[in-house]
Amino acid sequence: MSASTLRAFADIWLAIAGVGQAILLWLQVRAFVKFHHTSFSVLALGTALGLVYTCILLAVYRAPSLMPFARQMVVIAMLIGAIQIPVAIWGVAWLFRSYGELFSRSALALSNTSPDRKREG
Repeated sequence: MSASTLRAFADIWLAIAGVGQAILLWLQVRAFVKFHHTSFSVLALGTALGLVYTCILLAVYRAPSLMPFARQMVVIAMLIGAIQIPVAIWGVAWLFRSYGELFSRSALALSNTSPDRKREG
């Protein structure tokens, strides 16, 4: 694989990652506005950090000569990426836990109103 092919592949891959993260961020912010559940804000924070990470890497990769501190920017991007991972995992775990609680409550409510339950009483 030539250097220009590898560069084109990296450009496309980083751009796709950035677009995907922007779409996820939009969905998470919309869900937070609609449902007001904190897990969506934590997910949005994790996705925003991932988007910043991707944008910094893309900027350094596309124009290293314009970045006087390219190595430092990559280190900053890596730190942001490292922070993003536990924040995103925390948001997903929180969302799954709240979904499990909601499911348990709805199952309990359905069992109290089932036709078999009404015949017993």
